[in-house]
Amino acid sequence: MKKYLLMIICCLVTYISHGQGEIIFRNNSATLISTNTVHGGPATGPTSPVLGSWIYGLFVAAPTVTTVTGVDDTNWTGYGVYYATNTAAATGGRLSAGPSETTIQGLPPGSSANMIVRGWSSNIGYSWESVRNWYNNGIGAGQDVPVAGFFGQSTIGLNAVFNAWPAPWNNVFGNTGSSREVPGFLLNYFEPIPEPTVATIVLSGVALFWSMRQRHRHRPAE
Repeated sequence: MKKYLLMIICCLVTYISHGQGEIIFRNNSATLISTNTVHGGPATGPTSPVLGSWIYGLFVAAPTVTTVTGVDDTNWTGYGVYYATNTAAATGGRLSAGPSETTIQGLPPGSSANMIVRGWSSNIGYSWESVRNWYNNGIGAGQDVPVAGFFGQSTIGLNAVFNAWPAPWNNVFGNTGSSREVPGFLLNYFEPIPEPTVATIVLSGVALFWSMRQRHRHRPAE
């Protein structure tokens, strides 16, 4: 009996020592994700609850990294991209890695890292590379985005601990005031500025011509 117990303990120690740090990647009604109708405007409500409409990624960096310089900041590494399920909240604003996979793996057990969550509308693309291209070909280049879409980023969660079983898993999201948690955040709406139509150009030209003609008619004779 002792021999079997020793074998179990050895297996357990081996599992833990070779395990990966994990953290729960889902939010709740107190940490909802919101959207607006114009970039820079106030939030107008939670994200749509339609399954597959939104995608979220968890990005981590060393505890010494406390800023994000942009979407190309290589200090931040993506550790998972998931569809929002919204299966538990018809009002929207919710995300989860899935009903049976609610954790992110990839860091050594007990390690600390800073983290951010990025979210976007699924029409931009599923991969982070697609989102980077969308951003860099538009906002990052000082131009219009190629297609209308939503994009946003959370504040930084500091020194989040990635535990392995049997230690309790910490949660990415929270509203307890802890600097290790990420609160809900806003996805901003970006859209291309419509190109002027032919009719608009013609009418503008007519108006300019008429204005110049009127000024010429009312100019005092020399």
